[in-house]
Amino acid sequence: MKLKELKFFPGIIRKNNNQIGKIDTIIGSSTNLKGNLLEGAIRIDGRLQGNISGADGVIIGENGVVEGDITAKTVIVGGKIIGNVTASENLEIYSSAEVKGDLKYSRISIEEGAIFEGTCQKIDGKEEI
Repeated sequence: MKLKELKFFPGIIRKNNNQIGKIDTIIGSSTNLKGNLLEGAIRIDGRLQGNISGADGVIIGENGVVEGDITAKTVIVGGKIIGNVTASENLEIYSSAEVKGDLKYSRISIEEGAIFEGTCQKIDGKEEI
C-alpha cells in the first residue's frame, strides 16, 4: 500500500490498527524549516532541517524531506530521511521512501523499492521516547 493510499480520517491517522492520533503540526509542501520539533503528532510534506523527538507519531509524506534524527512511537516514511530513526512501536517505510541512517524499531515494515542505507536494530519497545 502506497502512502497516498492511506485513509485519512478527519484529524486522525490510522495504519494497521496503530493510531497516531490528531496531527498537531503540519509542515506544508512549500515550507522549509530549520529547527527542532518536540512531541505530538507531526506530518512533514516540506523540508525540515532539525531533529524530531518525543513525538507520538511522525509521517513523512512522499515529497517530505527530513535532515535530522527522529525519535517517536510510530514513524511512517514515504519521503526522504537523512538521519537516524528510533520508533519504539512501529516503523513503516514505503516504496517511495529513501532513508539514509540507522534504524531502531520494535516493529518494521519496508516495502519493495524503498531505498535504505544504514543499520537496523530491533528494540523491545520499552525504550524511552
